[in-house]
Amino acid sequence: MENCEVVTSRAKSFSPSDPLLLHWDAKLLPDIAGGQYRVDRIAVIISGGGVDKLLAVPVIGRGTGEEQANAYLSTLDDWQLRAQVWGLVFDTTSSNTGLSMGACTLIERALGTDLVWIACRQFKACFEVMLSDVFSVTFRTSSRPDVALFKHIKKQWPFINREVFTPASDDLFISDDM
Repeated sequence: MENCEVVTSRAKSFSPSDPLLLHWDAKLLPDIAGGQYRVDRIAVIISGGGVDKLLAVPVIGRGTGEEQANAYLSTLDDWQLRAQVWGLVFDTTSSNTGLSMGACTLIERALGTDLVWIACRQFKACFEVMLSDVFSVTFRTSSRPDVALFKHIKKQWPFINREVFTPASDDLFISDDM
């Protein structure tokens, strides 16, 4: 977990002026602190005005709407972005969409405003299918559980500068052959 001083200094240097969308997705992942257990982690991302930024990937105790909403709101507070959130992008699990205790409802209540809800039933599935297809074409399908590329990334992960994040340009996917 990052210390508050690091997050605060980054937040002060980051001040987008456009309305933002708050995106999130939760996954049960192995504990990266070296434990053998799996933990609930949520990726908290904002986008808008040409900005796409991963703000945090906190661990939550349980995948309830309340715990998720608290994590998103805490992250928005760390980055001082509450006032700029105009919409929410999420998958259609009940922990997100529940009318009384869903994360979206709780976030709207906390922010004191109506937000645009952009729910996607295929939020995870679409990207996972596309990524699977790209991976299969690029690296050939493997029936082995240990993919060499992922082993290499895991080994190199401590040496990757995660402070600098730039999304790929859409131009990378445009071809004259199309």
